[in-house]
Amino acid sequence: MKRVYKFLLMITCASMATSCLVDDTVDTDGYDQGPNLVGFTSTTAAANFTATGDEYPFSLDMEVVGPTSMTMTDDVTFSVSVDASSTAVADVNYAPLSVTTFTLTEGQNYIDNLPITILTDGITPPLDESPVLVLNITQVTSNGNVVANGITATCAVTINYLCESALAGDYAIYFSSGTNYVTITEVEPGTYHSDYLPTFASWYWFEFSDVCGDLTITDWQYQASNPVTGSDGGAATGTVDSTTGDLNFTNVNCAGVSWYVDLSWTLYRL
Repeated sequence: MKRVYKFLLMITCASMATSCLVDDTVDTDGYDQGPNLVGFTSTTAAANFTATGDEYPFSLDMEVVGPTSMTMTDDVTFSVSVDASSTAVADVNYAPLSVTTFTLTEGQNYIDNLPITILTDGITPPLDESPVLVLNITQVTSNGNVVANGITATCAVTINYLCESALAGDYAIYFSSGTNYVTITEVEPGTYHSDYLPTFASWYWFEFSDVCGDLTITDWQYQASNPVTGSDGGAATGTVDSTTGDLNFTNVNCAGVSWYVDLSWTLYRL
């Protein structure tokens, strides 16, 4: 009888092991049979340029991703078109697309970029609303299993026209305990990085944008956990003193910091 029990126990264990092995393969069965996807690398982009009357080159990256994209060998051809929802106007905000058909190949790792020319002639910023150029990837053809990405096959490019901005340099903020000397550098046209965010005792960086003298704090070292906002919950804002070049920020708040409520401070240009 003991031998019978042992035999039955062995059969049960073997069945359980086999069942587990089968279950382990269920989730991955067919994974490499799904389609690869062609699209832009992001659904949004910002084209920030000073309105000098010049034309500026801009580009959007495009790529193929997916379960078998690393082993593909077939070319992928597709078209790019302007969506009817675009508020940007051809020959006013951008030049008509010079290339609308693309072929991504194995030799280029299925990566390419869409060239766009941004126009600034006749534009006087600031505009009431920034024009948006919406682009679609369509008509995808390939011998392989490739389709348009349902998310990133559309990209909305916001065209921000900037005034001349030259805020990079050395600044100071004065406290009763002493002076903090601040360095501001230009990240890209109209966007700046400051190595100190007043009025903390410790040094934390922050970034802000300048659109024709109107300043907006866009980021700081702990924006994800303790966002800096204005008194209305929107972005914190400020202005540039047109005479002195000083930067004046008002009603700045920092979430989670009890004393940082509706503070106003000035970075004085040196």
